[in-house]
Amino acid sequence: MIRKGHCFNKMLLLLILLLPFFGACKKNKNVSVLDNDRMNTEEAFALVEGALAIDAEGLMREVLAAVDIIDIQLQAASPNPHCDLADSRYESDIFDNQRFQGTFMLNSQWILNCQSASGPEHLAYSWEGNITYESRKYSEEVYTDGTLNLAASNSAEDWLLSGTYERTGRQWSKMLTGNIYETSLLFQFNELSIDRQKRESRSGSATFDISGTMVGGRTFFLGGNITFTEKGRAEMTIGDDMLAVYPFSF
Repeated sequence: MIRKGHCFNKMLLLLILLLPFFGACKKNKNVSVLDNDRMNTEEAFALVEGALAIDAEGLMREVLAAVDIIDIQLQAASPNPHCDLADSRYESDIFDNQRFQGTFMLNSQWILNCQSASGPEHLAYSWEGNITYESRKYSEEVYTDGTLNLAASNSAEDWLLSGTYERTGRQWSKMLTGNIYETSLLFQFNELSIDRQKRESRSGSATFDISGTMVGGRTFFLGGNITFTEKGRAEMTIGDDMLAVYPFSF
């Protein structure tokens, strides 16, 4: 009896010691698990947001630059002197606002494509250059290039855009992972509707793909979707996670 009681006490003590271990293994839904083998969702959302944001010299800056050009060119007399005439410009500047601080150098080209019978049809706009910026979540150095086709909607109240946009470069994460990434971020969008008066999105959608490499050579891939709605809102989705941003706002 003494031997049995002694064994029972030892088993009870072992069980008590193991309880904290089992509790720690239980999944906590309120804790985000970090995956150090890839970019996590929060980092991916921050990367996409910076690539879109007008105040980070992102895609929406170029969208509105194209809108400005076609607005001016369509005001010309008929026959339109801008028809099928290529033009370009070079820009370099600094930006410093509440969310992003950095520099950019961009070359952009455009041409107003016309049909002899009906006049201007659409604006083809492209750009390439380098952007370096700091934000609360990243330090980033990227090469950027994109192409847009811009045409009036049937109601003539909106501009409709389709095209591609890519950014390749290096990011230093300031989030919990502290990782360094080499990434390629590609957007493809179709019929992004821009309100001609308010100069912000009304509707549209896009997809994005992120392929990258981490220090040590580990590779990863993430993909998602963007839904553009009224008042310049964009809803980014990766799997079951969604984040709403306002890329047209400063």
